Amino acid sequence: MSNANGLVENIVEFLTRTSGATIEVKSSLGNCLWGTEDDHGQLENTFLNMTINSRDVKLNSGSFTIETAYLILGKGYVIQNQDVEPMS
Repeated sequence: MSNANGLVENIVEFLTRTSGATIEVKSSLGNCLWGTEDDHGQLENTFLNMTINSRDVKLNSGSFTIETAYLILGKGYVIQNQDVEPMS
């Protein structure tokens, strides 16, 4: 189990340096998050790709926010999104 907020906090400074002076990288961290089962390397790579893509698309200025939150997905969402598995 890992802490999503910790991952975001640790990578935002790196992403800010990567994005250059024209793109602002922000974070919005949720409270009381459960631990997550994830691949830190894969998440870091995803955030890095988002940063590079944002830098390339937003030529002069812009920002993006990485947000963590506790979210409960309803049955309707799970039915419409077959790749999501309900908790047991």
